[in-house]
Amino acid sequence: MATLLHGMSKLNISFENKGLESAARIVLDIVRKGEESEPYTDELVHAIKALWADKNIKEKVLPRGQEFQLVENSKYFLDAIDRTSNPDYRPTEQDILLSRIKTTGIIEVAFKMKTVDFLVFDVGGQVGN
Repeated sequence: MATLLHGMSKLNISFENKGLESAARIVLDIVRKGEESEPYTDELVHAIKALWADKNIKEKVLPRGQEFQLVENSKYFLDAIDRTSNPDYRPTEQDILLSRIKTTGIIEVAFKMKTVDFLVFDVGGQVGN
């Protein structure tokens, strides 16, 4: 959500619901403090849900995500905020497949399936379309 908020600023797009500035501050303060990997508080979940419900974020900012390096899985995980913010959350296979871990450099992984040898390279980073 913080990336979408930065994108709004960059694209000079405002909220449709003018009362969302405090929700935006909650999200941005978490990121500023480096606490985005901590368990989500009820206040943060409420803020994210309120922001995600804003028409301008979904219709004007999200489609232009390539202009401010929004990762492709953002919509998926924001749509699932009720499920993923639950303290008992366990990722589904789809969650794992769509998750992203920042990598740098070149990582090589070799493995064998039956009689076929595989060599996979991760060259790090993300390239937009």
